[in-house]
Amino acid sequence: MLKYNYVYRLDHIKTGEFYFGSRTSKYHPTIDEYKGSMRTWKPDKTKLIKTILRYDFKTRKEAVLYEAELISKQIDDPLNRNYHIPPNTFHTEGRVSVKDKDGNTMSVSVNDPRYLSGELVSVMTGKVCVRDKQGNTMRVSVTDPKYLSGELVCVMKGTVVVKDENGNTFRVSINDPRYSNGELVPLATGTITVKDKDGNTMRISVYDPRFLSGELVAPFRYKHHSKETKNKMSKTKQRNKSAQGENNSQYGKCWIYNEELKQSKSVKKEEIQFWLDKDWIEGRKMKFY
Repeated sequence: MLKYNYVYRLDHIKTGEFYFGSRTSKYHPTIDEYKGSMRTWKPDKTKLIKTILRYDFKTRKEAVLYEAELISKQIDDPLNRNYHIPPNTFHTEGRVSVKDKDGNTMSVSVNDPRYLSGELVSVMTGKVCVRDKQGNTMRVSVTDPKYLSGELVCVMKGTVVVKDENGNTFRVSINDPRYSNGELVPLATGTITVKDKDGNTMRISVYDPRFLSGELVAPFRYKHHSKETKNKMSKTKQRNKSAQGENNSQYGKCWIYNEELKQSKSVKKEEIQFWLDKDWIEGRKMKFY
């Protein structure tokens, strides 16, 4: 999939404030409507003019370094909204933004002992990216009353990470026809989470020789459920039983498939002949890679 690495500038038409940003997008920069995350500057984005400065970068890293160069040249301009980014530490590869117990924020290496020990925690800890009824996105605390009440919904809700036949991965809605008919499969298909003898966890193919030999095992292997967990499982099993027969949402329905459309769907059994006459066949066809 072709992707564009580019650097842009945003100018506020009323205040004169400006902001430099870098971006990797599957859309051509001239039609990409993205206008920056800008954590410390929250302007009315309808008042911003976006100018594409360059989009000939082969990698995102090249674009980021060029962005840092532009910010450094105008770092002392009071209208520069990138002022919060120290130019000598702008490149963030292998680094993470953290905060200490006093709430002070800083950028440290992902291998910093204070970060690994938990003394410094990610500034994103306890935060979730949400969307309101108007479609605006923002990041709020997981304890925000609006989030807990359902007024704000996690942007990831109702989505799944998938891969296509070329191995490209991306996130789509669970209602995406390509996901429903099996054209796109979950990224985790054919993989399993395991741990090694040192307790390190990782996700690998179910056909990995280390997993087949027993060198790597599932994290919960040899563990036993507590009495409380068993009670919860029992209640879940009872609920599942209550959904059997006529109480099941799929009761009286069956799957059909259309070879030309490469699509599967569920229909009422009494309608099956209608669809068979329209070149559909019985059964659900899934495509795996």
